[in-house]
Amino acid sequence: MREAIDTALRQYEKSTPLTTRLLPVQLSEDADANPTVVLVLGIGMFSFGKNKTEARITGEFYTNAIHVMEGASALASAQPRRSAAGWSGRQD
Repeated sequence: MREAIDTALRQYEKSTPLTTRLLPVQLSEDADANPTVVLVLGIGMFSFGKNKTEARITGEFYTNAIHVMEGASALASAQPRRSAAGWSGRQD
């Protein structure tokens, strides 16, 4: 597993220069190009930071973003409900 992680990080580092060139804003000198959240299929999520608190908050933000995307996906396929008066909430 250690070898697989090392290989994945090397591939990520190779792709980073292109990614940062495509960003609309320049990264600050203090910006870290290393990933802060890593998902390992069948194992789980690992979050990283400068300290334990930053890693925990990073993981919480990522998890909350997943929940927002799930909710948006559910809403995208939802149909408007009609009330007893026939109002669907839409104004045509």
